[in-house]
Amino acid sequence: MVLTEERLLTIEEYLELEKNSEVRHEFYFGKLIDMPGESKNVNRIAKKIESAFDAILDHKIFETFRGEVRLNINQTAIYRYPNVMIALISDDEDNYAVTQPIVIVEVLSDSTAKVDTGKKLREYTSLASLQYYLVVSQDEVLIQVNQRKGNSWEFDFYDKLTDKIQLSVFDKSISLMDIYNGIVF
Repeated sequence: MVLTEERLLTIEEYLELEKNSEVRHEFYFGKLIDMPGESKNVNRIAKKIESAFDAILDHKIFETFRGEVRLNINQTAIYRYPNVMIALISDDEDNYAVTQPIVIVEVLSDSTAKVDTGKKLREYTSLASLQYYLVVSQDEVLIQVNQRKGNSWEFDFYDKLTDKIQLSVFDKSISLMDIYNGIVF
């Protein structure tokens, strides 16, 4: 049996491939990671989260992106597709990628849970601009909120429909009822 070495792509090759690809790929130091289709619940929850943020944000300062816009991690060879991102409108150096998110949300699925709570947690919290990383369950009412506190990170869990997540950076909150209302587990 002959083993062939996997060819690593350059960032330029990846970006060109993504322009014409019908399937999204994350990019991790030269390797393509296929993005599987998401479940209806992941899609529903991501849409509700986007709406909840849209309702509280000042749209002269912030904008919301869902699923189809890439995130470039610290100008490195890592590109991800979070379910939802909030960024400053001034984050416009790349027309296809956010580089300075304030909020990142990942809705967990069986295939992504390990990466979302491990590798992506480390990558995302390394971003100087990031203030919140929300990890949202699609199988039960449960959101882990990772929040920057100075130079460190704290996390808390929210698991009741009556819970509200305080977002001090925006001086607002979002309700779990707004996120999970109508979701069937």
